[in-house]
Amino acid sequence: LGGALNFQVQKTRELYGIIESQALLQNYSHVWSFTTPVINSPKYLERLLASLESDPGAEVRLNDRAFSSMEDLATYACANGCTFAVNCSGLGSKKMLGDENLTPARGALLHFKRPKNCNQVIMVDAPPLGSETRPAYIIPRGDIMVVGGTYLEGDTTAFVTGEEKRTIKNNAKVLFPKLSESENYINTWVGFRPARGLGIRTDITMIEVGNAGESLPLFHNYGHGGSGWTTFVGAANTTIEMIKQYLKGVHRKSKL
Repeated sequence: LGGALNFQVQKTRELYGIIESQALLQNYSHVWSFTTPVINSPKYLERLLASLESDPGAEVRLNDRAFSSMEDLATYACANGCTFAVNCSGLGSKKMLGDENLTPARGALLHFKRPKNCNQVIMVDAPPLGSETRPAYIIPRGDIMVVGGTYLEGDTTAFVTGEEKRTIKNNAKVLFPKLSESENYINTWVGFRPARGLGIRTDITMIEVGNAGESLPLFHNYGHGGSGWTTFVGAANTTIEMIKQYLKGVHRKSKL
């Protein structure tokens, strides 16, 4: 895998002419470099939904119904003929399941119009340019350049603060010096990662429905934190395998 991604530790002096950020080259002695796909996440999510909706074996019904608890969800699922449900509610599991291991990890970004020749992802999470809670990075994505950022656990501020705007604008200029001095951001963005101290949860809970002793299997897949785009395929495959094993067991019991 290291060879396929061309993963290597390089001395910064080897990157003169490749990376133009003098602040980056002068303040750090080594970098990790590798080749990797960069996902245009909004487009990819649209593609995933379209793929599901076009599957002849799938019946897709989208709604924005709010659930007060997992029992509420299970009742709704049973009423609609579901034999199981998958919980991908992220931070919602703190309320619906009482999972106190979950906490929001706030991310703040600015979007700039993507400059020409912006084809590199640069991420810095060590001083003096960045830190673990305030990483400095640029990511080219479609027609925009995403610039960050923050990773602040427990912070629920719903907007990008003035101080954050100034810091992130400086990150943009430092990491991509060709950015015009007059260039301003075109959008702000705040999101809350579902950080979970115990890591991603992928297991099963049987939820009782009503008073007739009926229960619904609820498969959990949440708590991906800031690594959702890195771990989502593996977490989904793990969940699918759990469902398959459960359904095999049900089928085996029905034959007996």
